[in-house]
Amino acid sequence: MRSTFFDESYYLRSKLTSLKANDSRYVSWSAEQMKQSIENSGKSLEEDFNENSASEGTSPNSYFNTNEYLAAKARQMNSIHKDERTDWTAEQVAEEFKKEGVSAYEYYHEKGSFETDINGNLVNPSNAFDANGYVQAKLAQLQILDSAQYGSMNAMDVVAAIKQAGMDLVSHFAYYGAKEASRDNVPMVQTVSVSDRVVNDSLRSAMGENVPGNYNAPSKAPFAVKAEDAKQVVKPQDVGGLTDTSVSPMVFNPAKPVSTPQDVSYVAPPAGIEDTNESPIECVSVTTLDASGNAITVSQYGKTVTNSDGTSNTYTLKSPCFL
Repeated sequence: MRSTFFDESYYLRSKLTSLKANDSRYVSWSAEQMKQSIENSGKSLEEDFNENSASEGTSPNSYFNTNEYLAAKARQMNSIHKDERTDWTAEQVAEEFKKEGVSAYEYYHEKGSFETDINGNLVNPSNAFDANGYVQAKLAQLQILDSAQYGSMNAMDVVAAIKQAGMDLVSHFAYYGAKEASRDNVPMVQTVSVSDRVVNDSLRSAMGENVPGNYNAPSKAPFAVKAEDAKQVVKPQDVGGLTDTSVSPMVFNPAKPVSTPQDVSYVAPPAGIEDTNESPIECVSVTTLDASGNAITVSQYGKTVTNSDGTSNTYTLKSPCFL
């Protein structure tokens, strides 16, 4: 049984895109040339990834994004006051992994997939994979399989079982979850809610990928989800989710956020907001009135759009953020 999920073709696309953007020698290279060059050096593609992913910003598959995970991990470390600090950055987290002699994905596989923030939320491996949502959806699928056996579980028990199996959440979905989702008609993967996501990795855009925003409320922390409350995710079209194995686990790339018929609780983005890699949702300052009618400045997720006449409009979601 494979414990990690390393997609060779995805890694080669990621590496080629990164090198072509930073080194003119690789502009005309093909994926096959890159693969041959790595193998001629005496390394496997996975060894090359683990050795160079930090400096090249490459990723091993479409669900674990190195740069997005580093940002999410920094946020988690700040929330728990790791080493009595609240100022960790993604770059500093990368340095810590380097000191430990592991890539970001190696760390995620061994430890990070099972870590939580101060509120008990799992750390997302990328904006394309809602970790809280996945284990809740997996728990819902287990109720279909055998509610008598799994009826006393909560979603944190799912996390523990995946860890005991020697897998991380991403690899578990790749090797088991995608097939189970299709078999039992339970979508399991959705993009991260806009209120929880980190800054999009620009390399995704260069690769032609878009990770659209999920405007639904954030998924609950696993410890708070009992078997009877477990639900499937509501936006499977974002990144696969309910798919057959010929499609999953590749990222599905709509041009902008998509509302789907079965998403009964989906909240469409306000007019003026389209969340794409080229123009992502940001933390913006807006002036509003408090309960006493006084003007106050608050920070919310949203976007400032410049009009053709030079004026601008700021559109916001209701989710607070911190500048």
